[in-house]
Amino acid sequence: MEYISDACLICDGIKFYKDSQGYWLSENINRKVPKRLHVYMWEKHNGKVPKGYHIHHKDFNKDNNNISNLEIMDSFCHISLHANMQDKEKLRQNMIENVIPAAAEWHG
Repeated sequence: MEYISDACLICDGIKFYKDSQGYWLSENINRKVPKRLHVYMWEKHNGKVPKGYHIHHKDFNKDNNNISNLEIMDSFCHISLHANMQDKEKLRQNMIENVIPAAAEWHG
């Protein structure tokens, strides 16, 4: 992979750009639907992703598209995993913004 900038890279002669969710997305080539880089890398090494499955970044880093960092998961498990991560982040933010200040005030 050749990084052109923080928002553009080339892999196997295909340009990928960062999308609004932080994933690398291919440009439209020959009227084909754009593809995310992690899916492209998985399919390059393992073949087409079966219907009902997603490709997951093991380290949750969308910039780490090495094949060793990618795994296939059924869509339910993948969505559940990310939902649990979002719930934990919301709880952490609530602790920082509300619980810790309230506890400090209460303990005076």
